[in-house]
Amino acid sequence: MTQLVDHVRAMDMRSARTELALVFHDFESRHRQTHQIFMQRYDEIDAQLELDGRRIREEKKLLIVAYFYHEYSCGCMWVGDDIFLPYGVADSSVAFAFVAITDLLGAM
Repeated sequence: MTQLVDHVRAMDMRSARTELALVFHDFESRHRQTHQIFMQRYDEIDAQLELDGRRIREEKKLLIVAYFYHEYSCGCMWVGDDIFLPYGVADSSVAFAFVAITDLLGAM
């Protein structure tokens, strides 16, 4: 997970804004309140990863969430040899788990 966050944080703002515009163009045609929902999800990611959100610009926060939740990822994201899976918990928030791809394939 930190690889993804580090990747976004290292992006120059022009690239981040361009990428974010593409994501919002894609999401906003099908989803309402995208900005608000993404910011809520960022707070959950920030809490779990203990990021210092005060040092991350809003555009990059939104892009981090977009990368975690982008629909093209089928609800998960491949990071190195692991798959990053969001899952719902009892209080309707979202938690995250890493699963080694070899373990996942071995269970099939």
